[in-house]
Amino acid sequence: MREIEARADEPKIQICESLAELEQITGLRNIHGFFDAEKNLIVATSDSLAHEVAHFKDYRSGRMLFLSQISDPLQRVEAKLRNEIVAILFAYTKSGTGGASLSYEHQFMRWLEFIRASETALPHGDTSLSNLKFSQIQDLAETLCQHHHAWFARLEILFGSYLKDEHLTLTYGQSPIRR
Repeated sequence: MREIEARADEPKIQICESLAELEQITGLRNIHGFFDAEKNLIVATSDSLAHEVAHFKDYRSGRMLFLSQISDPLQRVEAKLRNEIVAILFAYTKSGTGGASLSYEHQFMRWLEFIRASETALPHGDTSLSNLKFSQIQDLAETLCQHHHAWFARLEILFGSYLKDEHLTLTYGQSPIRR
């Protein structure tokens, strides 16, 4: 693992050589990194670093939504989607859809290209995804994840494995984990 010490207003970064090393360090499977705001730390592979940097930038901008502060299950789903969409879009603008992108991320990007071509109400629709500024990425994510849009159900399907607990809460009324 390679470490980059924190500089002014930036987190410490630990870059793992592989997903296996990341899993060994974190004890978690099926992740490709994380940003810990309390420790001001990013742990990622080189392929997933842009995704985790996006979470840091979102946090630092003050626009990141904190699930621990939201009690309504539907608003929690919106917040979780919004935060993840910001990271996916930022990573896409920096490195495309390669590297450690997970299958739901690839599916989301294909869906987004389609919906942007057909839905004129989305913000910044005249700008190529790769040319969006970070604040524009945040605007787009905030619009996409609002539950009253017709496409919200599609996002729940695309992000089903990511949403896990929140999806169970929406579908069954109460998460089995919290019973």
